[in-house]
Amino acid sequence: GGLTPSTFDLDDDSDGTLPNTQTYTDVTAGTYGVTEGANSSYAVTISCTDSSGGTTTDDASRSTSIALAAGETVECTFVNTRLQGTIELKKHWVGTAGSTTITIGTAAGAGGIDSQAVNGSDGTTGQNVVLTGTYYMSESGGLTNYNSSALVCFNDVNNNGIDDDSSPVIVGANDSVSVANAQHIICTYTNTRKTGKIELQKDFIGTPESVTIKIGTSQNGSQVDSDVLSADGTDGEHTVDTGTLYVSETLTTPSNYDSALACFNDVNDDDVIDGGDTSHLVN
Repeated sequence: GGLTPSTFDLDDDSDGTLPNTQTYTDVTAGTYGVTEGANSSYAVTISCTDSSGGTTTDDASRSTSIALAAGETVECTFVNTRLQGTIELKKHWVGTAGSTTITIGTAAGAGGIDSQAVNGSDGTTGQNVVLTGTYYMSESGGLTNYNSSALVCFNDVNNNGIDDDSSPVIVGANDSVSVANAQHIICTYTNTRKTGKIELQKDFIGTPESVTIKIGTSQNGSQVDSDVLSADGTDGEHTVDTGTLYVSETLTTPSNYDSALACFNDVNDDDVIDGGDTSHLVN
C-alpha cells in the first residue's frame, strides 16, 4: 500500500503555517515515488541522498523514484527557484527632444519597478530583473507638443540591446506586457515633435532699399533664418516646431517707409492667397 498521508503541502517561509519537511518512518522496503505539483512560476531541482543508489530524479516531471532498501534512510530535497526575466523601457524622440517620465509598473498607470525622467535626449530605464508575470508601461508629462506612436516591444533573444534576432511581443490593454522565463523584453515609446512651416516675404511699394529680414525664437532674433534683400523677396519656407516665433526686419532708412505685417495660413502650400487659406493673428 501507499504511504499516509499520500499528499501534503510544504513551504519554506517564516510564518510557521506549513512545515518545510515531510518525514515517513518505519517504511517497508520497496519502490516509492514523490512528485511535486506543477507551478509555472518556479523551476525545480531535485537532489536525493541514497546509500544504495537506487533513487532517480527527473526535474522536468518534478518527480523522483525511490528504491528503498531495508534499514536505509533516503532524503530528497526539492529546491524551487522563482522564474525571472528582464524588462526595459526606452524613450525615442523624433525631431526636437522634450521631457517626460517613463515608468514600468505592476499595475496600469502605476510604478513599482522603475521610473526615469527623460530630458532633452533619448533615454531608458535600463534593464530590470523581474519575476515572470505582467507589467505595465507608461509615460507622463511634457507630451502636449508631440505625436505619439504605439508602444512597440520585442524579446531581445541575444540580450544585446539590439532588435537583430528577436521576436515581437504582443502589447496588451493599458500597455501591458508579459515577461516569460529568461526573456529580455525591450519596449519603446516614440514621440514625434509637431511641426509647421513659416516663411517671411518682403514686398516694397515704391523704391526698394537694402533690408534684413529675420525669423527667430525670441524678439528680433534670427535663430531660424536671416536674409539680406535689396528688392522684393523671401527667406524661403522653413519647417519649425509648433509654438511662438518672431519675425522682424531692419531697413537701412526705416524713416522712409511705412511698414505693416500681415500673415496667412497657406492651407494649399502654394505661396499664394487662394481658396481655403485663412488669416493668421499677429501679436
